[in-house]
Amino acid sequence: ISQGVQIGDRVWSKAELVEAKLNAQATLEDHIPVRARFLQARDQQAQQALQKFPFLNDSSTPEFAEAQAMFRSPQYGWLKQIPNALDFVGNYLVGKKAAQDQQVTKTMTQKPRPSSDQTAVTSASAATPRVAPDARAKQALANERERLSKKGGVTSAEARQLLRQRELATQR
Repeated sequence: ISQGVQIGDRVWSKAELVEAKLNAQATLEDHIPVRARFLQARDQQAQQALQKFPFLNDSSTPEFAEAQAMFRSPQYGWLKQIPNALDFVGNYLVGKKAAQDQQVTKTMTQKPRPSSDQTAVTSASAATPRVAPDARAKQALANERERLSKKGGVTSAEARQLLRQRELATQR
């Protein structure tokens, strides 16, 4: 009674040999041609992507490092299953950089808001902004205090004038 055929260290039964033959046939006829077409499409797409996005081929760029990190990340594991993965990553990185540049430009071009006691100037002229009257009085009082503190000694007339300015500023 035959127990099967010994191939290498293993003894194969007739059913196992038939199954192995069918699997080999399916691999040769179905799986290998599909994989070959995928690899051919991927190589063609990769060449186009490298021409379109040269930073994907330059290891000194930060975009190259980010692309490699994406390919290694389990989060982006699906990239290995699409033939145009390099093109996708290149477009993603260019778009991300453009969005960051746009955000930087937007923050750089935003005009600072005027203080609450001023109104915004809408024209590009160099006119002085409108200021509320009480703000002018407060500013004048602050200027006078600073002038007197730098001077050192204060006369009684200067003290009276400072107190009068303070009183006027608080009455408005």
